[in-house]
Amino acid sequence: MKSFLNFFVKNIQLIILAQVLYNSFEIFTSTQEEYSKINQELADVNAKIDDNKRRNKKALEFEKNLEASKARIKEVSSQIENVQQQLPNTISDSEILDLFSKEANFMNIKNINLTPLKEEEKDFYFAKQYEVKGEGTYLQFLVFFERLSSSDRLLNVNSLALSPVSGKNKGRFQRLKLSSVMEAFRYNPAYGKEKFAEVETGKKELEKSAAAGATTNKNKNKSKNKDKNENDKSKSGDGLGD
Repeated sequence: MKSFLNFFVKNIQLIILAQVLYNSFEIFTSTQEEYSKINQELADVNAKIDDNKRRNKKALEFEKNLEASKARIKEVSSQIENVQQQLPNTISDSEILDLFSKEANFMNIKNINLTPLKEEEKDFYFAKQYEVKGEGTYLQFLVFFERLSSSDRLLNVNSLALSPVSGKNKGRFQRLKLSSVMEAFRYNPAYGKEKFAEVETGKKELEKSAAAGATTNKNKNKSKNKDKNENDKSKSGDGLGD
């Protein structure tokens, strides 16, 4: 016992050092584990941050695309409104004649005579013709048609003839007689329906023709089978007779 105590006393420093080293190792191991845990948590946080950045980027791109889409929709709506104004689905003779008369009076064109003419169907639209007659100078008629071209409605000059006015001119510009046929247009709402009806009719005719062909082939097959059976019976009878 005494020798053990002497050994313990002599080696107490080594024992203490060993204990300190062991405790230090335990602390180091625990610290490493904690450090690894913190690094993993940090990596998870960074991954979430990167994911949020990507989501924010996509959100910003979506918002940008959304604004661009709204702008395109607005532009298309404006174009549709312009087309509807230029090519409505109705034509009012009184409005068209009032437009011609107003512009002619503005240009001081004399002896205006306006007459509605026929309306013609041309596929997806109708063209209504108007005869326009009057007297004025070349410049007056030029500005008259130029002003009509800026109208909301789509108008067309189908024909135009100018001839000198008989008699002495009071001014320095030659007075002319205008004889013109103008056209206004309206949309044909039945055009798409008619085309659809034609397609449906053609489809039904094809189905009907196919069904008739199948019935004919079926009848032919029946006739062939009947003739074959009769031939077999005839051969069988001939064999028995022999």
